[in-house]
Amino acid sequence: MTEMLSISSRRFDAAFRESFRDLVLWRRDVRRFRREPIGPGLIYSLIELASHAPSVGHCQPWRFVLVESAARRAAVREAARR
Repeated sequence: MTEMLSISSRRFDAAFRESFRDLVLWRRDVRRFRREPIGPGLIYSLIELASHAPSVGHCQPWRFVLVESAARRAAVREAARR
């Protein structure tokens, strides 16, 4: 997993603020996805990061489900459309 920084070692200096600004401005919504699979290490890293997203009252109401089967993805997609 990723190395966590202690609160006292976090620095919000000018370089950090500029990097954060660039990241926020660079972010885009993705509507089309690549068909090539990605490695499980990247998937688990992204899930770990997503689990730290803020939520109201820190209730973190989300659940993450890894669906690898194309048939199962189609069933999930269809169920979400209802």
